[in-house]
Parts: sequence; C-alpha cells; structure tokens
Amino acid sequence: MLIGCSGFSNNADIAANRAIMPSTKSREKLEIELSEHVKKALSTTETAPKQKHVRSCIVFSWDHQSSAAVWNTLQSLPVMTDQVVCYKSLIMLHKMLVGGPHVVLGEALGHRAYFEGCLRVHGAVTLGFGYGPLIQAYVEFLLAKLEFHRTHAEFTGNFDYEEYISLKGVSNLDEGYQTIGELMDLQERVDRFQRTVFINVRPMAQNECRIASLVPLVEESYGIYKFITSMLSAMHLCVESADPLMPLVERYNSQFHALKKFYGECNTIRYLTSLIEIPRLPDQPPTFDLGGPERPKPKPEPEPKKEKSPLENRVPSADLLGEFDSETTASELDIRSRSGSGMEQMSQFTHTVTTVPVVDQQTMQALQQAQMQIATLQEQLQQVLFRHQQDQGLIQQYDEQLLAARQQQESMSGMASQGYGEQVRMLQEELEQWKIKYEAMSKEAAKWKAKYEGMAALYQQLRTEHVEALTKLRDLQKERDNDAEERARREATEKASAAEMAGTLGDRLAAEMLRVTQAIDAAAARLENMRTDPALARLSGLNSAVHAAIVDGAATITTAIGNLIKYAIQTQAEIVAAGKGSGTPDAFYKRHSEWTNGLISAAQTVAAATMTLVETADGVLKGTHKMQHLVAASNAVAAATMQLVTASRVKADLSSVAQPLLERAAKAVTDANRRLVDSATNAVSPTVGPTSTLPTEPFALKVEELERQARVLALEQELTLARTDLATLRKAAYSSGAANGGSNGASNGANGANGTNGANGANGSNGASNYTVDEIIDVDDVDSDEQEECIL
Repeated sequence: MLIGCSGFSNNADIAANRAIMPSTKSREKLEIELSEHVKKALSTTETAPKQKHVRSCIVFSWDHQSSAAVWNTLQSLPVMTDQVVCYKSLIMLHKMLVGGPHVVLGEALGHRAYFEGCLRVHGAVTLGFGYGPLIQAYVEFLLAKLEFHRTHAEFTGNFDYEEYISLKGVSNLDEGYQTIGELMDLQERVDRFQRTVFINVRPMAQNECRIASLVPLVEESYGIYKFITSMLSAMHLCVESADPLMPLVERYNSQFHALKKFYGECNTIRYLTSLIEIPRLPDQPPTFDLGGPERPKPKPEPEPKKEKSPLENRVPSADLLGEFDSETTASELDIRSRSGSGMEQMSQFTHTVTTVPVVDQQTMQALQQAQMQIATLQEQLQQVLFRHQQDQGLIQQYDEQLLAARQQQESMSGMASQGYGEQVRMLQEELEQWKIKYEAMSKEAAKWKAKYEGMAALYQQLRTEHVEALTKLRDLQKERDNDAEERARREATEKASAAEMAGTLGDRLAAEMLRVTQAIDAAAARLENMRTDPALARLSGLNSAVHAAIVDGAATITTAIGNLIKYAIQTQAEIVAAGKGSGTPDAFYKRHSEWTNGLISAAQTVAAATMTLVETADGVLKGTHKMQHLVAASNAVAAATMQLVTASRVKADLSSVAQPLLERAAKAVTDANRRLVDSATNAVSPTVGPTSTLPTEPFALKVEELERQARVLALEQELTLARTDLATLRKAAYSSGAANGGSNGASNGANGANGTNGANGANGSNGASNYTVDEIIDVDDVDSDEQEECIL
C-alpha cells in the first residue's frame, strides 16, 4: 500500500483512529480551524498545497462524515479568478476523494457545477505558461472519476480491492467484465492527464504546484492497476476458456507498459520521491491462465516517515529539557511499536484475503472467517490506539510545560539584548533618511526622463509630418503639371473640333430633324399594323380592350411626338432667323455650336425613345415584354420630350410664336404618356385583398404580422439595390453617350438653368439611341406630373 500525503496507510486506519480519538473541541471551532487550513492550503503562491493542511481536511471529513465545510470555504476563495488557486483546489479535492470517507464522493457529485465552472472559466485559457490546459485535463479526469463512482457506488475512492470484495464479491462474470472495461477507461483517463502534466512542466520555472497533482494520481493509478489485476485473475479462474477475456488482457498489457513508463518518469522527480514511494512494477505484465495466475506481489508496507515534533526545532535551555525529550521519544516509540505490530498483523490477513481467489462456496466461507479475524484485530488495534491517545495527552501536558520554560528563557534573552535595541533604532532612522533621499532623487530622475521621452516623441512626430508634407507637395506639383497638360490638350482638341464642324452643324441639324420625322412616320405605320393585326392579341394573352388601349395610347403618343417635332423645327427656324442678323445660318450655328449640339442630341433622344416605345408595345402584345417595360418606355418618351422643349426654350424669344405651340405639343405628349401608363398599370394591378386566410389566434396573427413585415423589409432592400444598380447603369450610359459626341452637353448642362448655353445640358444623352428596353429609367423615378410641371 502506498504512503500518501495524508500519512495514513488506508481509509480503514483513518476511520479507526478518529473513532477512538473523539475531538473535545466544538463543531464551530473545528470548522473555523478547517477554514484556516483550506485557505492556507490554497494560497496564491505557486507551491504545492502543504500536506498538513490537506490532511486536516481529510481528518475532518472522517470525524464528521461530511465535507460540506470544505465546500463552503471554497465559495469564499478566489478560485474562479486565480488559476493557481483553482488548480490547488483541484489537487486538494482529489486527495480528499482518494483518502476521505465514501460520503465525500457522494457530496462531490452534488458539486459538479463547481468543476464545470473551473473548466468554463480557466479551461479556455491556453496561451503562455498558465494552468489552462492542466485545469481542463484535471477537471475532465475528476468528472470521469465521479461519474464512475456514481454508477459503481460499491467502490471506494482509492479502489481498495479488499473492501470491494467484502461489499460485493465477484459472482456475475458479465458484470465483472463490464466493470473491468470501465476501470480501464478510467485508467486511460489517468494516463492522459499525467501526460498533460509532464507536457506542461516548464524548464527554469516553478513546477512544484504542477507536479503535486501527480501524488494522488500515482496512488489512484496503482489502486486501479491492482484491482484490475485481481479481477482478471479471479475471472480467469471462473471461465473454462480464456478467449473471451483476450481483449481485456491485450488492453491490460498496453496499460501496464504505459503505467510502468509513468512510474519511471515519476522516479526521476526528486520532489515526488520525497513525498511518496513510487510503485515498482515487474518488467513484464502478469500472465493470466486457467492453471494459476501470476498476481502482482503486494508492496511491503514502508514505515511511515517520522514527522519532527515542533519541540525538536527548539534549542533546549537546560538538561531537564533534554531528559524530558528523551522520555517523550521513548514513549512515542513504544506506542508506535505496539500499534505497528497490530497493523502488521492486520495487513498480513488482508493480503491473505486478497490473494485467495473467490471461486466457490468454500472460498467464500474462508473469506468470511478471515474477515472475522480482521475485525478482531481491528478491535485490538483500537485498544492500542486508545492507550496511545492517553499517552498523547501526557505529551501535550509536557509540551505546555516546556513551552512555558522556553518563554521564560526568551524573556530573559530579550532583557539581555535590550542594550542593542537603541543602536538598532538609530541605524534604522538613518536608513529611513537615506531611503527618503533616494526616493526624492528617483522621482526627480523619473520627471526628467519623462520630459526627455516627451521631447523625443514630439521630435519624431514633427519629423514624420515633415516627410509627409514633402511627399504631398511633390504629389500636388505633379498633379498640377498633369492638369495643365490635360487642359492645354483639351483646349486644342476643342478648337480643332469646332473649326472642323463649323460648316456642318446646320446640315447635321437639318438631317437629324428629317431622320426624326421619318422615324415618327415609321412608328405610326407600325402601330397601325398592330391595330389591324388580330394575331397579336392572341399571342399576348390580353383581352381586346387592353390590346386596343395599348395600341391607341402608343399611337396617340406617336402623333403628339410628330406635332412636337414639327413645332420644334418651326421654333428652330424662328430662333435662327431672329439671331443670325446679317450673317448666314451656318455662322449662327457655328457661333452657338454648343446649343446646336444640344438640340441635335435632344432630337436623337426623342427618336430613340419613340422607337423604343413602339418596340416595347410590340413586345408586350407578343408576350416577350412586361407591362412594366411599357411604362418605363413611356416615361422615357416623356423625359426626351422635356429635354427637347428645354433645349428650344433656351434660345427662344419671349414674343416667339412657335414656342407656345411647341410647349402645348409637349403637354399633349405628357398627357398621352399618362394615359398609357394608367392603362398599363390597371392591366397589371392585382386585386386588393388578403392573399390567404388570416389566422384567428392572437399569437398566430402576431407571427403572420412579423413574417409580412420581414417580407416588406426584404422587398424594400431589393428595391434599394435595384435603384443603385439603375443609377450605375445611367452613369455608364451617360458616359458612353458623352464619349460618342456629347461631352459638351455633359460639361455645360448646369448652364441650362441660367439660360446660357443650357441646351447643351441635354447633350449628355446622345447615347440614348443605344439603350435597350431593360435600361430605360424606372417607373418610380420619373412621374408624369413632375414632367408636366417641368414643361409648363
């Protein structure tokens, strides 16, 4: 049996010892003392919990058959804020589970939340040299141990085989097979945790606290090893063939070698060998056969290490003290020899019971007789311990007398050393003065150091800003030179382009107006064909009224656009006649080239929008386009009309005759466009009403309301994204139109609001003739009422 840090050979010894030595102190005072022991054992220093404090906790649990006071004290300690305290608490609890009474296991099961809290708070911290990985592995092992004891309540905390046999026996082979498997699972947990401990041992660091967790681990692993060995031996004697047990034997051999390696590594740690005796396993695992299993030889019980009495640390002041010490030592040795003989006899009988396989009824009877002998020996041992208690009382009295003598000696020594007190006080005062001077000089040095560091930081900042300013200056100079070159190149290009187009602007304008007129006529003819073609109505799937409304609306818009172009030509001729003076029309167009280009662009836009409207109407009737496309095309026609009217209004005189006719024609186009939009909107508008049967329960109504709100938000988000895409598309189309000849209108479009060269603001739409139906502006972006207000 191992000698653990508690100083007792096994749990039975502790129970017997505490049973015959009842405490004379009150329960409250004992709990206060226990609280002090727990706090001292779980100090924040990175050292192992002291054995005497842990032993006091174990003895208290045996005395009162409860560990509640220990758990209550843990609640007041910084376990969840300090990794060292948390790890030391796990070591202490592990030792109590191994060395304490069986009730400690049950109470620990009720405090699983404590272990889980340690795992949750400290287990995730894995960086640096902290205890995070160790705490995680330790908690997982302890939870596995508690779960094993929950399902196997017959096991003690240290897996004592004799107590297990006396409680349960080995009669059910299936149950024994399962129990061995679960014990091997727990042994693997032990191996996994000990490897984690060795991995986290840091060189050149304080490792005593980490290594301390191996002390109860060694004792528990050896107890499991002995238990599995005895169980396998008994099961081999109870079966006819060893084949069903081969998986367990193979697993046992693997764990044997791992355990032997573990004990070998522990033997190299001097701190461990000074606390416990490391078990020595044979070179090869035991063999199991039906003839006679080779069982592990029981370890000889080593003599408990003699703890020095506090009296031995004191210097005797007289010969009387030496004689008293010798008498006390002799008395203690006599008591220990008497108690040791009883314990040796009990150990011999216990070994006899352990090595006897439980096979048949005769063996069980022999076991019961041996247990009766053990009980007799335990009674004898209790009597010896009772006499030992009486001797301890005498020793305590002698200790008190010796303490009084030593106090008297110390008081006399104090009087002798009083003369040195004054000198020491003077030296201390001088030392304090030097300390004050040193602190003042340190503060002054720190002040100058802070000033120097501030100046250095300021200098570095100024240097950085200076370098950045120089870099920005070079970039600005380079950008200025590039802008000057670009401006000169653009001016030269504009002058060359103006000189080249001076004689062709009038011809281009006349040709463009003619082309627009032809496009309007072609659109009217195409719409007339649609009106008389009954096959289109069948293809579209629309009723005859919708078919007629679409064709009539498009024809009305086309007719109004024809009138618009006619009055635009009249307005243009009137403007040229009033503005050319004695010069020629070409000279007027050359002088007002930007306005001319804007007028040409507006005419092109009207033609393109009209053709798009006819194509869209044809597509709607054939079913290749939607009503929304028709509405968008109609709005595009209205926008082109507004552009043409604005271009003509810039140069028109207030007394112009043709300009009011042009604006009335534009209003007619807007009205026709509105009617067409209303017809299309009515054709596609859904019937207002609930789309499905509404629920009647309040909760279901609320759920339905939230779902529809979510759908509205999703549709609004899609609409916002669509508007953003449309804006991007317009910018690209505008840039494309400007690149094809409308750059002047794009750059001077803002002047249209001031009445100077404003017609060129429409020039940026020169690329509108290249639009597809899907690129026409959205229905919601251009409202017919707004267009009419702009025209008027």
